[in-house]
Amino acid sequence: MIRPLAIAGLALLATALALAAFGPRLAQEPPTALSDGAGPAPTGPFVLQRCDGSARPFSEQDLRGRVHLVYFGFTTCPDVCPTELAWMTRVLRALGEDAAAVAPLFITVDPERDDAERLRAYAACFDERILPLRGDAAQTRAAAEAFGAIYRKQTPVSKQPGFYLVDHTLSTFVVDREGRIVQRLNSRDTPPRDAALLIRRLIHR
Repeated sequence: MIRPLAIAGLALLATALALAAFGPRLAQEPPTALSDGAGPAPTGPFVLQRCDGSARPFSEQDLRGRVHLVYFGFTTCPDVCPTELAWMTRVLRALGEDAAAVAPLFITVDPERDDAERLRAYAACFDERILPLRGDAAQTRAAAEAFGAIYRKQTPVSKQPGFYLVDHTLSTFVVDREGRIVQRLNSRDTPPRDAALLIRRLIHR
């Protein structure tokens, strides 16, 4: 099982790799831009499976009623995902009691390797409240399109069987209680306390 200390150490050791290998591609993404440049935008339709032991479906309809933090990544991500999920955990802590009104989601962009058990263990390393979701290739693509997220499998640079990386959107999508994307945030540009202030306004408006 993956241990929290190992995850934290991996994130620290890989910071330089993140800047060199992923930074130029992901830093171009507007960190706090509304999804359509003008106002909140509803997500498109999608259906994924919950990896919480229930295997129940999760669709865009389930985004209603609570504020959601939605992050796309994969469990073998060497740098960006551990950093952003650790940031998400700090945001939840900064929210205090208000975190009960927030549902954090982690959607894999690598269903080929990320099965339900692996995703459940990985998400729990950061925070037990993070709900991991997965689908088949078509479902994953539909979910990414629903949020405007981008991902692409890299050409393998290692001869090790099954080894590859996936370029993907850096930001966490903030979805309001009406199921609308209202913000895109990331750890590079938004300290956890600032993110918590924004999310708290959504909770209490």
